Amino acid sequence: MQEVKNKKDDYIECPICGEKRISLGKHIKYHHKMSKEEFKLKYPNFETISPLLKKERSETIKKSLNTDRVHKLHHDRLVKQWKDKEYREKITKGVTSTWKEEVFREKVSKGHKQNWDNEEFKIRHLIATKDAVNTERYKLNMSKTVKKLWTTKDYQKKVLEGSCKKYKKKNGSEMFFRSSWEHIVSEYLDELGLVYEYEQRRFEYIYEGSTHSYIPDFYLVDMDLYLEVKAEFRVSDPKNVIKFQSVIDSGNKILYVTDKYVQDKDKFFVLLGLR
Repeated sequence: MQEVKNKKDDYIECPICGEKRISLGKHIKYHHKMSKEEFKLKYPNFETISPLLKKERSETIKKSLNTDRVHKLHHDRLVKQWKDKEYREKITKGVTSTWKEEVFREKVSKGHKQNWDNEEFKIRHLIATKDAVNTERYKLNMSKTVKKLWTTKDYQKKVLEGSCKKYKKKNGSEMFFRSSWEHIVSEYLDELGLVYEYEQRRFEYIYEGSTHSYIPDFYLVDMDLYLEVKAEFRVSDPKNVIKFQSVIDSGNKILYVTDKYVQDKDKFFVLLGLR
């Protein structure tokens, strides 16, 4: 369909009689005695409304739907439907069945690739995603979800194995750590015979108006003490200061294990008060 900027030029010609109108709906029905279906069958790719009218109608519909009231009604309806077990099973079964069809998957993949090649779509999508994840509701839901998942050992293991490197310890065992420094500290703790947990306990802190979770590197069970392995120059970082303080504010003890303690075993032992 051609682009029309002047409303005087906004019309379409009837393919039957050539009459110019902004909409052919009533014209086809009353002048040519044809139903909408009959017209579409005979002229399958012919638009029955003018370009500007089509655009105006589209914008009017979008505006009427983009209100808090409509969003709430839609959300409430979906929530109510999803509580119905039979409805959930029906939807899940339908989606699973459809996704198993290779033709459908290829069609979806092709559509995504075509959309992503469109620069305008890409920018619009990125902006919408950024806006969505920055809402308090989204952050709260994500926080609840992660907290719930973190209570399971399988999820903790999956996270650690996915973001950490496997190190072989002197005693022959293997463990996942995020850095070689943490691996070294674990060897020091083994030498001291101390029982410890690695990245197991969470503390909440607020940074720039949002709630986050902080997990210290080590918890020494017998000493009831947390250790955070961190480069000296990162200790004064504002976010790290708040994270560190969140442990203290919870009534717990925590120490930084910086470069000099990682590089010198004796200094590390002194830090713990064991030498």
